[in-house]
Amino acid sequence: MLSIIIASEDKKFMIKHFVILKSPERSYLQVIGEYFPGMVSKSSNVVQISCPDFSNSFVLGAVTPKTVKDILEWCFVIFPK
Repeated sequence: MLSIIIASEDKKFMIKHFVILKSPERSYLQVIGEYFPGMVSKSSNVVQISCPDFSNSFVLGAVTPKTVKDILEWCFVIFPK
């Protein structure tokens, strides 16, 4: 299982997204850091959130800067609504 960790410089925003799954329809990310948009407080150290399958932004099966952009856009623009 391939995963990517995206973190802010101060590590308050830190997520781990499992970008390649056997079942892309069950795509999720883990909130590891203390901050996530729209989340008031975490109930545990790691919170799992369902998210879209971002594999359409891969190039030749690899994570690209567009993949990271799409994930961050979903976290900060789409998810909090």
